[in-house]
Formats: sequence, structure tokens, C-alpha cells
Amino acid sequence: MEEIKVTLYTTEDCSKCKMLKQLLESKHIEFRDLNAIDNYESVKDS
Repeated sequence: MEEIKVTLYTTEDCSKCKMLKQLLESKHIEFRDLNAIDNYESVKDS
């Protein structure tokens, strides 16, 4: 079985995003949350 990686770009932590994240994790699909990276970049730049 091939490995599938999914990256979600979200601006808000909404219920649909959480549901999708749980669905992906339940299917053993790697989930990467870039919110922390985006927040770090914005703090670093200011």
C-alpha cells in the first residue's frame, strides 16, 4: 500500500477541519498541521 501524505492549509480551527483531521488519522494518513509554522513565521517577522 502506498503512503499518502496530505497537507491542509487552514486559517481557522473549525469543526469541519477537525472532522477531516480525525478522518485522515483514522485512515492512517499522515496529517501535517501548518498552523504552528505559519504562526511562528508571522511572529518572527514582526
